[in-house]
Amino acid sequence: MCAGDPAGVPVVWHSGTPQGAGFPPAIVRWAEQNPVWLIGYSRPGYGASTRKPGYRVVDAAADVWALCGALGIERFATMGGSGGGPYALACAAKMPDRVTRAAIFSCLAPYPADNLDYWAGMAPLNVQSFQLALADPDAFTTFLREMWAGMNQMTPEDLVRSLDPTLLEARREIMEEAVWSMEHARHELASGVEGWADDARALIRPWGFSLAEIAVPVTVVTGDADEMVPAAHAHWLAERLPQAQLRIYPQEGHAVTAILHVPEILAELVTRD
Repeated sequence: MCAGDPAGVPVVWHSGTPQGAGFPPAIVRWAEQNPVWLIGYSRPGYGASTRKPGYRVVDAAADVWALCGALGIERFATMGGSGGGPYALACAAKMPDRVTRAAIFSCLAPYPADNLDYWAGMAPLNVQSFQLALADPDAFTTFLREMWAGMNQMTPEDLVRSLDPTLLEARREIMEEAVWSMEHARHELASGVEGWADDARALIRPWGFSLAEIAVPVTVVTGDADEMVPAAHAHWLAERLPQAQLRIYPQEGHAVTAILHVPEILAELVTRD
């Protein structure tokens, strides 16, 4: 899926987990008014994308290489939010001649991470989910299936409150994004949660590349009230990326940081050399 101007600066977008080839409405509107061409895709198991059990984070680089080749794109920036962040880093690591810059929002550190208390400050449900994925993949898939059944019954307000309580206090108009997010997830998970389970497990297995391989500038963004992926992960990543700029937004949580600040980070990606 693409949005914006095909003659603009290409930016490959890695959606969060569980999301696929799509962009929130506010981002589409921004792309239509600026010299940027957003390119999104669904990772294996989401939407109509074929599931690939054992898929690793690094495998996204080959998929994006093929995608950009089909579109005739030689050079591009890349951005990933939440569960999409590691995949953006994989592209930066494995395609140094193609990726110009990268940005990641609310991104997990690789697991395990030396000198990082990985679960500290993380919401209990998120900790339970990841630890179950590590211990029992089949039980984890069942857990996601039951959790998704419950989420499907939520109103947009309930969804926002469960993901990021700071959203309700930030801007009421963000509710549009929550409605889109729920409908998009329903589409991407229409055939089941197995792709989601594969995606989540990939995030906490070896990624298949080293952060030291990434030679391009990376903007690392987080909110200091994030309980899904605590800000300590952003600090850890920024300290180990060769060219990192750390940006922390005060009193913002997991979803609000991305929703409010993606346009300004996109603007930086497409205006810098």
